[in-house]
Amino acid sequence: MYPSDSVPTLISWGIPVFFPGTTQEVIDLGLHAYEISRASGLWTSLKVVTPVADGSGLVRTGDFDPVLPDVEDEGGRSSPRCE
Repeated sequence: MYPSDSVPTLISWGIPVFFPGTTQEVIDLGLHAYEISRASGLWTSLKVVTPVADGSGLVRTGDFDPVLPDVEDEGGRSSPRCE
């Protein structure tokens, strides 16, 4: 751990930390982080290290279809997706 590492602070605040290891995972985990944030109304974070941030590669797009839970509240069942 380095003095500038913010992961322990994010964890102590209850913020999920996504840690992509490849260029493809930056896209995949970034989209998952976005959907989790939209569904829960909370912050999420990505930790992108130098080899991934400075690297390059091919990525697949258009395959993302998140599975979101149904939420049951006083008004009945609804989806947490914000359209």
